Amino acid sequence: MDQLPEVDDLKAAVDYLCKLPQVDKKNIFAVGHSVGGTNVVLLSEIDSRLKKVAACGAYADFDRGVYYEQLRPYEKVDKEHQLRSFGMWTSDLHCPVLFCFGGNDPVEKAYSVQAQDMQVEAEKHKKQVRVELLPGYDHFQAFLPSLNKIVPFFEEK
Repeated sequence: MDQLPEVDDLKAAVDYLCKLPQVDKKNIFAVGHSVGGTNVVLLSEIDSRLKKVAACGAYADFDRGVYYEQLRPYEKVDKEHQLRSFGMWTSDLHCPVLFCFGGNDPVEKAYSVQAQDMQVEAEKHKKQVRVELLPGYDHFQAFLPSLNKIVPFFEEK
């Protein structure tokens, strides 16, 4: 997968962290919400230094389902869509990924179906993807409750 400017910034942050003497380079985790969640999953497909990634409300496939056009940070071009559709690159995952979605939101439910498809594809490639639906929350409310899933996921061996 080619790199993307928004993901290049995240990779630069990991580069910086890895240079700090107080950072355990074998225990670097990434978390993101919404577009940030999408970007950390993309990062996990190009950077093998991440131990685990968690994304709340991430969007796996820009060509399928609901997407808010005003959030698109690029010109609408098929290649741009494909590069940002991390669900197409499941075989490239370098670490386990946890997805959390608000269960009280029709858009989130569409996102979760995409993540569940990715989970099935991940198993074919011996990769770990887990999907959690958080009942009673919408896209914006789900982030804080998702931390109750993310922290234990990061602590698992």
